[in-house]
Amino acid sequence: MIALITVLCPMGQSAHATDLERFEATGQIHVLGENDATTTPGFFDNSEPPVLTMKSGETVIVETGTHHMSKMVPGVTFDQVRQWHKEEKAATVDDILFWPGGPKKGQGHHHLTGPIYIEGAKPGDVLEIEILEAIPKPYCFSVHFPGDEYGLGFLPKDFPDTEKLSWHQVDKKSMTIGFAPGIEVPARPYPGIIGVSYPEAGRYSSVPPGRIGGNTDNKHLVKGTVIYLPVWVDGALLKTGDTHIAQGNGELTVSACEGAFDTFKLNITVRKDLKLNWPLASSPDNWIIMGFDLDLKEAARMASLKAIDFLVNYYGMDKVDAYMLSSMNVDLEITQLVDKFVGVHAVIPKSMFVGDNYAAWNTLKLKKNVKFTEFLGADQRANMK
Repeated sequence: MIALITVLCPMGQSAHATDLERFEATGQIHVLGENDATTTPGFFDNSEPPVLTMKSGETVIVETGTHHMSKMVPGVTFDQVRQWHKEEKAATVDDILFWPGGPKKGQGHHHLTGPIYIEGAKPGDVLEIEILEAIPKPYCFSVHFPGDEYGLGFLPKDFPDTEKLSWHQVDKKSMTIGFAPGIEVPARPYPGIIGVSYPEAGRYSSVPPGRIGGNTDNKHLVKGTVIYLPVWVDGALLKTGDTHIAQGNGELTVSACEGAFDTFKLNITVRKDLKLNWPLASSPDNWIIMGFDLDLKEAARMASLKAIDFLVNYYGMDKVDAYMLSSMNVDLEITQLVDKFVGVHAVIPKSMFVGDNYAAWNTLKLKKNVKFTEFLGADQRANMK
């Protein structure tokens, strides 16, 4: 079947997320280009009107922009970035909080495409988002901010007065990044941010991850992965951006190799049979269970308990056995250490479930609901400290 294609862009502009040739698919494909009419700076706000409305089960091809509303292009200098940071924060510091009930933050550097309204999505539902394609633009950058001036990154006291902005070419054939002569980094592009709106009214920074998903900075979320996000408002109001072309677990400097997507193709389905209050993901090989908190050990505790819950409620294991199996073959990985709420994710390999009684559950998409230990959102727990 030839799919219908809708292209969203303002008058006089073209949506250049992809070549608009024939697409073979069932259902409708939307193309959401990156421009002033379809993107915002780094915030979530449930009063925003959507830039695209789509039905459950449809596909959207999204284009994302680089930081600072796509001003980050090769040739930009660190002094320009410093000035943009100052101007953006000064103009918005009273308008944007870190999180609901949290301290003032101001507008961040992120550049997000959306929000997308998914018809039929209601609070209590779950979005099932399958990443079908993730094609980056041919360049990315990495930046290190002086610790004394910004306090950013994991080691600001160890790098108090140095600064650097470097630009890198992305070879889309070999999927490598030239870091320096003789050094190549594998390109594994994924969305640093993919999230929905908070239920609370107001405008909130895209920096801290949590119950909305958002800035998870989880390097596992590449092409072929399925992401599950709980819905908190009608339509979910999905945004994405902060494209990472390569990132190490931890994201030590606060910067991955940051870029943008030419083509970020998503199939989005509303799952009313799932009742999750926290994001998780599935790849062909692993289940990825996430935890976030102000404290690294609490984030690890959350990821651990939720991984045990998953083994008990999805695979039918005894709780103590699940705890012991986790100690033997479930990896806890630091997601990032730099986004206010730090992240730890548990990686459950599907390959260890070899018995016939388990095989039916080793699928890419969840086949049934999973009941998890209840945790407040990282933002809600932060407000109690």
